[in-house]
Amino acid sequence: TPHGYLLASPDLLYVPAGRAMPAAFSRQTGEFRFWASPGGKQGGAWSLLTDDQLIAGVDRSGTPSKVAYDSQTGAGRGNVFAWFPGLDLVVRDRTAYVLTLAGVYAIDRDAHAQATRKAAGSTRQREALAKELIQLRKQVDGARGEEQAKMRARIEEIGRLTATARAEEKRLQDTCIRWHLSVGQGRSLILAGDTLFVGGTRQVLGVDTQTGRRIWQASVTGNALGLAAGDGRLFVSTDTGRICCFAGAR
Repeated sequence: TPHGYLLASPDLLYVPAGRAMPAAFSRQTGEFRFWASPGGKQGGAWSLLTDDQLIAGVDRSGTPSKVAYDSQTGAGRGNVFAWFPGLDLVVRDRTAYVLTLAGVYAIDRDAHAQATRKAAGSTRQREALAKELIQLRKQVDGARGEEQAKMRARIEEIGRLTATARAEEKRLQDTCIRWHLSVGQGRSLILAGDTLFVGGTRQVLGVDTQTGRRIWQASVTGNALGLAAGDGRLFVSTDTGRICCFAGAR
């Protein structure tokens, strides 16, 4: 079932599809081209087109997640900015602004790509250690004497190695953050000029894209779920059915 705003590239029209991932059609003929691969995720009304990627979807576990797809084939490319599980996402040039449960992050896309490549080995090691740890915990109580002591020592060693791997991944994660602004109960994002607007519970914030500093704030009734900007105005729709319009002095 079509659900959400349409997206268009020069050749394709993308249709968000509720519980399914977006479908793509030829803009010239209307011919169906592909469904984006779900890959264990589910769809929704939200989607974004940037560069050669279609971004859509949420994680079935309930954890915020945005998934990238090849915009020409629909093949999955994995989670976008997996270190920053996103409720909403705006991209301009080489910066991505990601709204998470911990607030808003400005992410250097090139630095993020480099950091994730460097972190891949550490992540694989940590995943292998986690599997080994599960097996050791199953076996350690049934072991005796020296064998049990060796198992307990290895369990402690795995704990240290895992902590080291996580610290390295966190260090790499920090290298791609341009700024972070703590925002409670954020719901939506929109970028207008050099101002990033954040819709939240009973409020809307204006944030300077260069510094991450709050430069404007207004109150609304309810949760600000829909944002639109044009002609020097910001329109905010909330879950109470109200639409507010804000404009600067002229």
